[in-house]
Amino acid sequence: DRRQYSLAGVIYNRDTHFTARYVDPTEHVWFNDGMVTGRSATLEGKIRDVDMMSDPSEKARDVFVYVRDRA
Repeated sequence: DRRQYSLAGVIYNRDTHFTARYVDPTEHVWFNDGMVTGRSATLEGKIRDVDMMSDPSEKARDVFVYVRDRA
């Protein structure tokens, strides 16, 4: 039984401040920095066009979040 997983988000951290990206079911990437945008997220584009390895302020990725694809 092979299970498939898809990237659902990334959490970035530096010191005591973190930011996050969320990948929606249509593969659009949303970025949130609560100190800047509050509860709002900014659409960055399709996952194939976004560098998920660091956030816009160059914070390194700390946690990758995956979801199991439906069979």
